[in-house]
Amino acid sequence: MRIMVPVKSVAVPDEEFELTSDGLDIDPDFLDFTSNEWDPFAVEQALQMVEAAGGEVIVVTVGGKEAEEALMAALAMGADRAIRVDIAVAGFDPLAAARHLAGVVAREAPDLVLCGVQSSDAAHGATGVALAGLVDYPHIAVVKSIASDPAGYLTVGRELEGGVVQQMEIRLPAVLTVQSGINDPRYANLRAIKQARGKPLEVVDPASSGLEGAAGRGSGPRLRQIYELKDRASAEMIRGGPREVAERINEIIAEALR
Repeated sequence: MRIMVPVKSVAVPDEEFELTSDGLDIDPDFLDFTSNEWDPFAVEQALQMVEAAGGEVIVVTVGGKEAEEALMAALAMGADRAIRVDIAVAGFDPLAAARHLAGVVAREAPDLVLCGVQSSDAAHGATGVALAGLVDYPHIAVVKSIASDPAGYLTVGRELEGGVVQQMEIRLPAVLTVQSGINDPRYANLRAIKQARGKPLEVVDPASSGLEGAAGRGSGPRLRQIYELKDRASAEMIRGGPREVAERINEIIAEALR
């Protein structure tokens, strides 16, 4: 079984940071990069499935050199090889990232794609679902358990509101977005981290590799501004009966809209 796991390096700002002059990002000098919170669960699930049935685990990311942080972490966990689509950071546009990932899926033809359910920076939760649509794979989101079937099906437990789990069956190839808690991601020791540096890490240019067409044109949301929330005045405790409270709330809203 060939399993592909898209991963992401997310930027973590320092406690004291500055914005770029155009107000569209945080100054890179004030950023550190780490693996997305949900991705290790997807990588661990892929490793367990391959260990049980054979095959390989491929991790892929979209972005610049800083995006390799997440790839190296996944390789240290045990992934076999890595691919980085070398473009500017996809930022807050999950559709653009999905288009580039779709090109890699078309080239590699994995039996299964496992994504983290969302990213810990933008938290759209849309990339995996958009990818499934672009490559025409069936998909299930917010997956809490996976069991394989020799006939080429997966039995999947999907998390719903209120702790309810919906059991579903899906035929491969497919895309699943994995929720945290599905497993306990393994710890990469120092030896595994050193070995990861010797594993294949392919950097592809969409313009010259044939992936550009798969990525398509256009985008989803457009980033307009990033700004730091200013401290506000202390809260006002509203006392009185329902009428008095409602009247005061109405006054506060009117004042804020002036």
